[in-house]
Amino acid sequence: LDGSVPIPVNEVKQFEGGFKWRSGGFSSFVTLFNAKTSESNYDLTTQITTSNTYNANGVEIESSYHQGGFSISGGVTYVDATITGVGAGGDPTLIGNNPHRLAPYTYQLSPSYQIGDFTIGGSVIGTAKSFGDDQNSIIQPGFYTVNLFGNYQINSRTSAWFSANNLFNTVGWTE
Repeated sequence: LDGSVPIPVNEVKQFEGGFKWRSGGFSSFVTLFNAKTSESNYDLTTQITTSNTYNANGVEIESSYHQGGFSISGGVTYVDATITGVGAGGDPTLIGNNPHRLAPYTYQLSPSYQIGDFTIGGSVIGTAKSFGDDQNSIIQPGFYTVNLFGNYQINSRTSAWFSANNLFNTVGWTE
C-alpha cells in the first residue's frame, strides 16, 4: 500500500467453552466454539482484494492416554464455516459459501513408547478436503502425512534425535 488509505484491521470475536476430564492415565478436553470474523485480504493469484465476514461454529476434541512406557495422544477439530457478508464491490453470490482453505476436519494422532532412555514414536497429521477459492469451484483434496521419531537421552544435558517426516512423500495442496 502507498499509505494513502488506512490499512484495514482484521477482527475476530470468539466465544468458546468446554470441559476437561482427567482420570488415571486418560485425559480428554472438549471445546465448543463460535467465531465471527471480519477480514480483509489480497489474493496475489487473482489480484482481488476482499473484505468478507465469516461465521464459524465447531468443536475441538483432544485426548491422551498413558500407561507405563506407552503414550498416545490425538485430536480432531470440526469447523462449519460460512461467508456471511462481502465488502463494498464484493460478490454477493459468495454469501453462504465455505471460506477457502478451511477444511471441515483436521486431525492428528501420535503414539510413542519409552524404554529406559530411548523413546520411539510417530504421528499422522491430516486434513479433509477444502476449497481453493471462495466461489467453492476449486477442490483441494484432503491428505495426511506420516512421521516417525526417536530420541535417546545420553545424559541429563544431552540427547540424540532422529526424525523422518512425510514418510510416504504425500503431496498436500494448500493453495
